Amino acid sequence: MSKDAIRAFLKNAVLEVKPDAATAEDPADFEAQHLIEDLGLDSLDVINLLFSLEEEFGVKIPEPDIDAHDLYRVGALTGYVSERL
Repeated sequence: MSKDAIRAFLKNAVLEVKPDAATAEDPADFEAQHLIEDLGLDSLDVINLLFSLEEEFGVKIPEPDIDAHDLYRVGALTGYVSERL
């Protein structure tokens, strides 16, 4: 699975929760966005997003890794998932 597919999944998942989220069109700009500060997700939205990623891509995202890898940024989350496929 490519980073593009993970990024597309994330963008769709964010827009499902927050249809008015200002997701960047440019992939590099989107990867720099913070799930809470830039996209407006709350902590429950982030948890649900992580569960969706785990289910969709068959990876586990342990809670300590969220802060340790700064998985609140789209790019960090995309890279984290792609490395575990």
